[in-house]
Amino acid sequence: MDLKLMLRKVVAVNILVLFVGLIGLIGGALIVGRLIPADEQILYMANFNAQYDLFLSDLRTLHTLQITRGQSQNSRYPAWSPDGRYIAYHGHIEQRHGVFIMDMQTWDVHWLDFGLDDLGDRYDEAMVNWSPDGQRIAFHRGNDQVGYAIYIADATGANPIRLTSGDGHNIHAYWSPDGEKIAYTRYVLEDGRLSNVGVIHVLDVVDAINGIDTVGERLGRGIFPAWSPDGGTVIYADDESGTYQIFVFDLTTGVSRQLTAPDNYQQNTMPDWSPDGEWIVFSSSQAVNYAIYKMRHDGTDITRLSVPITRFDLQAPAWRP
Repeated sequence: MDLKLMLRKVVAVNILVLFVGLIGLIGGALIVGRLIPADEQILYMANFNAQYDLFLSDLRTLHTLQITRGQSQNSRYPAWSPDGRYIAYHGHIEQRHGVFIMDMQTWDVHWLDFGLDDLGDRYDEAMVNWSPDGQRIAFHRGNDQVGYAIYIADATGANPIRLTSGDGHNIHAYWSPDGEKIAYTRYVLEDGRLSNVGVIHVLDVVDAINGIDTVGERLGRGIFPAWSPDGGTVIYADDESGTYQIFVFDLTTGVSRQLTAPDNYQQNTMPDWSPDGEWIVFSSSQAVNYAIYKMRHDGTDITRLSVPITRFDLQAPAWRP
């Protein structure tokens, strides 16, 4: 299918979904944009209809609006721009993952063409995170044969730069609030095989661009790092105990502390912060399937946020700035 035609169809379907959703919710709880407080909105992915799409929920009422729908899109891992106007996510395009940007005011959707052709047709570009000024994005790019590397680019897709080098998989990029560093997950090759243990590293962006250090400082094992708004800590998930649990790493003391405890073998993973740093939102399998929960930054007051128990998984929550 022609790419431009496909994108027009994506936009048309999204507008239709939004229109139908708003009819159902008018006079109720959820009108997207600034009619409800920005910090009352959670974005996440859910595997309804045998594929992942993106959903937006009002935290006060839990009324929910589906914002993507496409039989070939499989939209996943949403990320808000710092001003809350745009979201970035990845979805299937021409049998691979590509990065999309949605304008949350106009509902226009754009696929980002980074103009890179070094990997042929078989590669993925995925798991996007925004720089604090909203001008750039970080993402990973590659395939299973050559590995994945962390890249940055302008939010328009221009000026892509590869930051990491070497074998293995480098994924889960997350920008520091001062814009100077990026935390990411690194899986290395051991005796020709990819390690199944993720290790979090922190890159200095300028050093990586200049080729001075393309690996960065090792923090310890873990996946899905997320920098606190004050820059002092990094939350992440780790399964050293047998199930994934949420931890917080203090960048000043170098001490890591576990925030969630396993119960009936549930998994707690994919954490992110509220804009004020008081809360952590995450995905948990406490209710058989994955649902969205929040807890205070010290691990207390764990509360379920998402819709009643279903056979679907709700994952990768992102709190609107």
